[in-house]
Amino acid sequence: MSVYEFQDGALSPPEQEDMFSTAPCSPWEGPEWDNVIVETARSGALTCGGFLSKWAYTTVKEPRTTLSHLLYLGYNGDPSLCFT
Repeated sequence: MSVYEFQDGALSPPEQEDMFSTAPCSPWEGPEWDNVIVETARSGALTCGGFLSKWAYTTVKEPRTTLSHLLYLGYNGDPSLCFT
């Protein structure tokens, strides 16, 4: 499955699984994420705004998690530039 299979501007749970398939797990697994409210599409899929909100929250709360997932996703730039 391609991350862009549905071409609807939102990531369904299977699309999120596919996106994070190179990582040991999603950065948003666990009970601590059950009460985090972010923007979703009517279908429940994660919108771009919702994704960016979760990513920003993770960066503030657990910067090492964000950095490791950037690397799992294929980021090959200077990691120090991600936090300036």
